[in-house]
Amino acid sequence: MRKTLLITAFLLFFSTALFAQQNVTWSLALLKNGEGIPFSRPVAMIDGDSFSIVLQTRQACYAYVVVQDSERQLIVLLNKRLTPNETWQTPVLMLTPPTGAETFHVIISQTEQTELKTAIDAYNRQNDTRTSRDLNSVIMGIRRAISALKENPEKPVGMGGAFRGRDPGGTEFSGVDTYVKTIIINH
Repeated sequence: MRKTLLITAFLLFFSTALFAQQNVTWSLALLKNGEGIPFSRPVAMIDGDSFSIVLQTRQACYAYVVVQDSERQLIVLLNKRLTPNETWQTPVLMLTPPTGAETFHVIISQTEQTELKTAIDAYNRQNDTRTSRDLNSVIMGIRRAISALKENPEKPVGMGGAFRGRDPGGTEFSGVDTYVKTIIINH
């Protein structure tokens, strides 16, 4: 009897450990003049407006930020592993002509996205139409693989402690191991 209980406890413990989903918790804010603005829908700004994007992590994760500007050129802003409680912020970015949409793809993952990293490396080496299309395709593939039905709801979160006393507000994401969040700024 005792042996059966030990075996059962052992199996329960290790099966739970093996199949537990690793989740990543992180926060995202879009700042305009130091104030957080909602980004769940496309954001309207005008040429000359400046803004920045801020990420905060609770645990180590891989973070990628790729922007497609209004001329459809890709720019890789972030491609690295972030440490627990790390804050990353873009420099202040200013919207300039031509008018259109600036699309920021923020990918956060508990594990390294090797196909994405390979596509980013190829794009950084060649920076041509083919590698740009390939990188965009990989991002969209990750997005499709993580249907919105699997993501837990987003919740507002104060992010003041890390931003020089301001409380820009942000959105916290938690519950799955990989996220793709897209921010669209129309100008």
